[in-house]
Amino acid sequence: MTRLFLQYVLPMALPFAIWLAWAWFDRHKHEEGKKWWGDGPWFWLLVAGVGLTVAGFVVAALIDYQGRPGQIYEPPYLDESGRVVPGRFR
Repeated sequence: MTRLFLQYVLPMALPFAIWLAWAWFDRHKHEEGKKWWGDGPWFWLLVAGVGLTVAGFVVAALIDYQGRPGQIYEPPYLDESGRVVPGRFR
C-alpha cells in the first residue's frame, strides 16, 4: 500500500496540493466574489503530476531490481504452515 501511494498517488497529487496550499495562503489578494481556485494553472499542474509519476516509474525501474543477471525470481508463496515466504532470487 505504501508503494502504491508513493509511486502513483503522491506524484500526481503533490503539484495540486502545493498549488492549493499556495492559493489558500494567497487568497486575500484576490478580488471579492472571485473564485480563488477558478483560474488555476490546471494544465501545468497535470503536466507536473504526470512528469513526477513518470520520474517515479524510472527511478523504481532503475533501483528496484535486486537480482544478478541469470538469476531466476521465485515469487512469494504460502508454506505448509500457512506462513508467507517472501519472494527471492536464486
